[in-house]
Amino acid sequence: LRLNVSGAYDPSSGTAACGGIFTDGFSRFVLGFSVKLGECWSNDEGEIWGIYHGMKIARKYDIWGLYRDILRQHSDKHNVFDYIRISPKIARHHEFGKIVVVSGSEKAIGFVSDGCPTSTSTSTSMQHCFPFCDELKALTSATNHSYFMYAPDSYLMHTPDDPAAYSFVKFGLSMKQQAASIFSACPSFCQPFVREYI
Repeated sequence: LRLNVSGAYDPSSGTAACGGIFTDGFSRFVLGFSVKLGECWSNDEGEIWGIYHGMKIARKYDIWGLYRDILRQHSDKHNVFDYIRISPKIARHHEFGKIVVVSGSEKAIGFVSDGCPTSTSTSTSMQHCFPFCDELKALTSATNHSYFMYAPDSYLMHTPDDPAAYSFVKFGLSMKQQAASIFSACPSFCQPFVREYI
């Protein structure tokens, strides 16, 4: 599975949000989320919050169990009865259990990949992330098969971020209160950016 995250801080309003989208190898929607943030002072920090909430949601909602349910529903719908019977060998071949986390922020990926350092040498734009560093490290270490990848704008072919993930950020910015919204079905604002709906 792939988790694309995004984050944004609007200095004019002082609001910030993060969001993300889980998709499979065929770019099919699995789960999405939007979070209106409290203290957040940069886009890079918003991306770190996106990674944090994405990993937390993956664990809380058993993202691979959820994906198996989606596959089962797909196989029942198309009368492919054995589609969901996945042997360990097939699971290894198709990388079941792995989550690739993609962010457009090199600083966010570096921060998480370096083990969430809390030294004074760390950029001040990251220091608001220190309180949840231990939890984020625990989440990433508990998910043994998670990989973090920086995807610059030129790779993502858009500005400023992954359009599907950023659509969840925009929804988060529009939320009235600090909270998280989870989407088990692809919302209309994201569908133009998801292959199965185009």
